[in-house]
Amino acid sequence: MPRTRKRLALLWIGGVVAIGATGAAQADSLAFTFENDIFAGRDQYYTAGYSATWYGRRRDGYGRADYAAAFLPLFPTGGSRRLMGGAGQKLFTPGDITLEEPPEDDRPYAGWLYLTAALVVESGWRQSTASWTLGAVGPSAGGHSLQRSIHNRLENSDQPQGWETQLGDELGVTVRYTDRYRARLHFGRSAWAMDLIPGWSLWAGNVYTAAEAEFSLRFGPNLPMDHGGPIFHPVTAPETYFKPNRGGWYVHARAVRRLVGYNIFLDGNTVRDSRSVERERYVNQVYVGIAFHWERMRISYTHSTLTREFKTQEHRDPYGALQAAWAF
Repeated sequence: MPRTRKRLALLWIGGVVAIGATGAAQADSLAFTFENDIFAGRDQYYTAGYSATWYGRRRDGYGRADYAAAFLPLFPTGGSRRLMGGAGQKLFTPGDITLEEPPEDDRPYAGWLYLTAALVVESGWRQSTASWTLGAVGPSAGGHSLQRSIHNRLENSDQPQGWETQLGDELGVTVRYTDRYRARLHFGRSAWAMDLIPGWSLWAGNVYTAAEAEFSLRFGPNLPMDHGGPIFHPVTAPETYFKPNRGGWYVHARAVRRLVGYNIFLDGNTVRDSRSVERERYVNQVYVGIAFHWERMRISYTHSTLTREFKTQEHRDPYGALQAAWAF
């Protein structure tokens, strides 16, 4: 066998063996995430997100959740299963929050308050996730009061003036399906390793409809046997699950290419007249970060840069995310 082909084979086999040999970590986990463009010195577009996410212990089956997921044609029938539940809030604003009447061609004000439930299946080197997200868009999401209270606590901070122009109240529903495939490359007999994790996702719903291709990698000593670092999404709860181990750290990066069919925060309300802008069909996003993990805890920071999401957008949209997760 040629040397290159042999190395690739060993790479994938090593990933499968490593995952299969680490069924040790049986724990629930809980994570809290704070996303904000203050980390990038900005205050516009996707400006803030807050969430709490819980993952249950691994089981062979989850009854009704398995039954619901079985309607998805690609969802695996075997493998270990975990339930996930999350709640969060996201805030979107125009480029200049000091204007009472923002320009019609700028991003509308919008709030998004949501609940997410998911079934996560690990089958060898593959991880599959089916999630359902239900929430409220508009004044009922509480975006205005939250942003105002935050700015009241910050010195020399501009007060948001244009929330009266935000999207109207609407019930939002989005479903998502994701597949990821992990391979691990070890460096000799040391604790250092690198994970290569390609994947894809589909969203459908009146909040967000899109297709996504992604590629992630992470590098460090004593890598956990999960499928990557914290993973953030446009409208659904971040993926925060980690498997406790003896501790270490890693750097991680993720590149995403999205084809967006509908985004309520750009296209406007589906059931009433509202502000809207012309959306870009293709959006790219890059994440880079660092995570420190111990036997029962992980702390991470991730920085993201997003290309233009609508035609008249003047700047890219960077933001940062802090996350703390515990296993118990």
